[in-house]
Amino acid sequence: MILAKNITNLPIEAKDGSIGQLKDCLFDDQHWTLRYFVADTGKWLPGRKVLLSPLHFDEPESGIVPIINDRLPVSLTKEQIKNSPPIEDNMPVSRQYEVEFARYYQHNAYWNGPYFWGISHIPQYRATFDTSTEERFESEVAHKERVQEIEKSSLRSINEVIGYKINAQDDEFGHIHDFLIDEDYWRIHYLIVDSKKWLPSQKYLIDIDWIKSFDWANQTATVGLTKKMIQEAPEFDSTLPLEDHYIDRLYDHYGLRPRDLPLSHHASSK
Repeated sequence: MILAKNITNLPIEAKDGSIGQLKDCLFDDQHWTLRYFVADTGKWLPGRKVLLSPLHFDEPESGIVPIINDRLPVSLTKEQIKNSPPIEDNMPVSRQYEVEFARYYQHNAYWNGPYFWGISHIPQYRATFDTSTEERFESEVAHKERVQEIEKSSLRSINEVIGYKINAQDDEFGHIHDFLIDEDYWRIHYLIVDSKKWLPSQKYLIDIDWIKSFDWANQTATVGLTKKMIQEAPEFDSTLPLEDHYIDRLYDHYGLRPRDLPLSHHASSK
C-alpha cells in the first residue's frame, strides 16, 4: 500500500533523462483503479502536461512502481513521451482520447475485459494494441455491455477528491485526507479520513467499498457508517506500516470483512 500524497511531486525519469514531475493521478469511479498519472513537463516542454499509465513504469509486468532515489523511472524515451497524444489542461479525458492513447503506446485498453486491467487483474504491458480482444468475450453483447458500463463512469482526479467532506449516516464527519493504493492492482483500497479540517485531529481508514456514493457536484462522500462508529474506530497513523493486526482490528470494529461487496456493487457516482 502506498499513500497517494507520497508519490505526488516525485520527479519522473525517462530512459534518457528527466521529463518533469508527477502532479496528479486519475482513477475511474467504477472500479476505483488508477488509470493515468499526470506529469508536468516543466522546463522540458513548457506549459504541457502528459499522461502516463501504470503500464509505463519500469517492471510493468509486476505492476509495482520502483521508486529509486526518490524518482519514478518509466520505460519510455523522451521522444516517445514528446510525441504522445496531447491533452489540454483542465479538460476531461474522453474515451476517444483513451483509445488514441492506447494505440500510440501499443497496449491493451483496460475496458476490453472483465478484470481491473481488462484481460488481467494487474497492469500487463502488451507489445501491440489488441483490437481483437472482444472476440474472446462470451458474446458481442457482453462486450458492448462492458463498454457501456465503463462509459457511464469518468476519470476523477486524486487532487480534486482530497478534501471532499465525509457524510456519515447521521452527521458530517471530517474530510478525505489521502488514499491508500495497492501497488499490485493500482486500486484504491482505503480513504484516509481526517476528523477535522483546521484543528488538531485524528485520522481513520475507511474501506472504499463502504462508500455508498460520491456526490461530485457537492464534493461529498457518503458512508454507510455512523459518526460514533468512525470516532470509536482504531486511529490510523500514516507514518507507520499498515500491518495485518491493525486491519484485523479495523474490520472487527465495524463487524465487516474486506471485499464484502461484489465488484458490480461498488460505490456509484451521482
